[in-house]
Amino acid sequence: NIGRMHRLEFFPKPNEFTLENFAKNVPYRYFQPFGFGPRGCAGKYIAMVMMKAILVTLLRRFHVKTLQGQCVERIQKIHDLSSHPDETKNMLEMIFT
Repeated sequence: NIGRMHRLEFFPKPNEFTLENFAKNVPYRYFQPFGFGPRGCAGKYIAMVMMKAILVTLLRRFHVKTLQGQCVERIQKIHDLSSHPDETKNMLEMIFT
């Protein structure tokens, strides 16, 4: 129900795409830029492929270093269905050269 997703209680300016709209925690179900379900936007999959292509291009053109004393092995992890970084802890800071 798109009419219920863009509500003033979650989005200060519901008819505009501004960073102010995301200053608070917005429930995941209230922001669906590509739609959902069988009638979702086909561009979602193209966007996902493009994000991967851009990431690969960046990683090929730059050398990535972590700050002194930090490494991937020391990142706090959560072991749910899959292992992933704990986003509530300090993230790994990197430098692109």
